[in-house]
Amino acid sequence: MTTTLTKVDTTAARSPMKTRSGKRIDFLNPDPSQIVLEDIAFSLAYTNRFNGHVGLYSVAEHSVLCAIEAQLRGHDKEIQRLALMHDAAEAYVGDIVRPLKILCPTVREIEGIVHNAIADRFDLKPMCEAVRSIDNSLLAVEIAKLRLDEEVPDADPVHPYIASCIVPTWSAQNARHSFLAHANRLGIR
Repeated sequence: MTTTLTKVDTTAARSPMKTRSGKRIDFLNPDPSQIVLEDIAFSLAYTNRFNGHVGLYSVAEHSVLCAIEAQLRGHDKEIQRLALMHDAAEAYVGDIVRPLKILCPTVREIEGIVHNAIADRFDLKPMCEAVRSIDNSLLAVEIAKLRLDEEVPDADPVHPYIASCIVPTWSAQNARHSFLAHANRLGIR
């Protein structure tokens, strides 16, 4: 079956999303002043990786582990900050699995727009190869450890401590608190 995708009607899509804190996010023109760290931490703690097909393993948990991996690899705090916040846009657009993102380039564009507003709000550097490498390394270990039937990407190994932490056991509360604690440690407020 062949499906034809339609172009997004941006006039209909201009209705802003209301966040937990009551802020409003316009996906096509997000105001950085409307970005709240607690909204990001809360949402990512309740957003499951892999569409929930591995149980309760949240994007917040993944993000914290990326920040710790960056620290263990000897990266400075700027890279650690970026590693923690690399998926922060998913607090607003959701965690869409890679195969679907490839099919929906508009979603990727919107995620990029939201990511840029988050970067402006928290004074983050642009995405860099070091964080992409960390993210792919964790993805490879997550796929292997969480027994997903997916192709494991070629990636650098992660620190054994990080590999031992990849288990779907954190509660949303713990993931949220850990995310906020790491943000505080890295000066993200």
